[in-house]
Amino acid sequence: MKPIIFIDMDGTINKFWEAYTAIYNEIYQDHKFLKPSDLYSYSVAECLLGKENDDLDRAIMSKRDFWLNIPVQDGAFDVIERMYDQYDCYILSTPWNGYPDCVRDKMMWMDSKFPFFSTKKMIFTHHKNLLKGNVLIDDHPKNINGFEGLTATIDFPYNHDADVDFRTSSWYEIESWLQEVL
Repeated sequence: MKPIIFIDMDGTINKFWEAYTAIYNEIYQDHKFLKPSDLYSYSVAECLLGKENDDLDRAIMSKRDFWLNIPVQDGAFDVIERMYDQYDCYILSTPWNGYPDCVRDKMMWMDSKFPFFSTKKMIFTHHKNLLKGNVLIDDHPKNINGFEGLTATIDFPYNHDADVDFRTSSWYEIESWLQEVL
């Protein structure tokens, strides 16, 4: 039986925060200019306003073609294509609150950027900790800290305190780590 690997989408296989902050800066030109490196919390609204704000997320994510224009993380395509053959891989993603087309748009993004990856192997949940697998690759501290298997993360300021088995900014390093631990 192949090891089960769950792979997060936003911020992990795609450059979600790069796309998000670009749209934020386009919409809110009279506010603080925002870079992905400014995000000390997973919530942009919390960084800016000190609290969650679904309206801010909805304004950005509902922009036409927002999801389809998010770039892929460097190396993610090549590494995930090899992983897909070697392991039992699933995309494990959380739908964003207040954005009803999120699941559809994420599936369209996967179809366009990772055509080899079956959308039948995509799981959408707010409770990633309930799933059982060997490895979770995710950037959100809540998901990392609640998972029972091995964890790897793409390093961001908002996840520095997460207790993780492997931390990197390189998909090629994740691939090497997986070969060592599995």
